[in-house]
Amino acid sequence: MGEPETTSPDPLAEVRQRAYQAIDQWLDSFVPLLSTPEAPTLLELSEHLFKTRSQLLGDCLQAILDHILSHYTQLRQTHCPTCARLLYRKRLEPKKLTTLHGTVEIQRPYFYCVACRHGPHRPDGTPAGRRHSRSKAARSPPCRATW
Repeated sequence: MGEPETTSPDPLAEVRQRAYQAIDQWLDSFVPLLSTPEAPTLLELSEHLFKTRSQLLGDCLQAILDHILSHYTQLRQTHCPTCARLLYRKRLEPKKLTTLHGTVEIQRPYFYCVACRHGPHRPDGTPAGRRHSRSKAARSPPCRATW
């Protein structure tokens, strides 16, 4: 007899769970539209979908970003990309970003090198000291959107 198969845990289990919750909430938003005596028209369904899609996609994107960036928010020290000095995290900065797929919030560790006045790039691609309320993809045309 062979050894029992062992399956490795799903690395995206939490992301899937949060995405399923977002889909459930999104589907619940259709209840008022579908509870009327007359069936909604294709136009009404399409308008509702258009109006609510960014919340669904934003929630799914948030779950993925939280998973991807979890190690980044735990970062306590890093090296300055300019002078290689060891930098210690000053604080975590919450930042809301508007993307092509909805609004998300990320936690960014704040590092700053006093010696060369430089900070490492953050997970949203902006260097320290630069403030944008929209992601690079949201500021660019959709065909040029990149991660």
